[in-house]
Amino acid sequence: MAGQNPSLLVEGVAPVGYQAWASSHQVAVFVLGDPPTLQLVDLTSGSTRMLAGRVGRSLHSFPGRRAISFVQFDESGEGLIRAVDVATGIVTTLTSARAGSQDYAWTPDAVLLMAEGSVLYQWKPTGDWRIVADLAQWGLGEITRLAVSPEGDRLALVATR
Repeated sequence: MAGQNPSLLVEGVAPVGYQAWASSHQVAVFVLGDPPTLQLVDLTSGSTRMLAGRVGRSLHSFPGRRAISFVQFDESGEGLIRAVDVATGIVTTLTSARAGSQDYAWTPDAVLLMAEGSVLYQWKPTGDWRIVADLAQWGLGEITRLAVSPEGDRLALVATR
């Protein structure tokens, strides 16, 4: 924790770009490559399991489920937001990703936030995408990263000016 004596969690999985914890001993990792892959690493056994290919960098624990969500791209570049149950490996499609975007965040009550350009959208599992705000009015351009606080009361983002 003090930045001393770092060590790898598991050998042979590299290069890892992003991660999301599925449980206390399982971590989903975005492995850079052509194409990038989503892999599940079991820290107890040291085993890895390939979950999906052609994935985006944004990986998240799915609120209220033992699942990891991610964006997977088809050959034309269209993205789908999907979730994989880490116990069974079953992958389900949640919704289409916003055009040109791969970054999103979940609120604690399972509302998905994703941007398209400067426009922030929300999606609930029971509905369609809905515009939350256009941040261009505050001088912001393309939103490229999103994070929601654990309490769900704050949003951090990265955007161009």
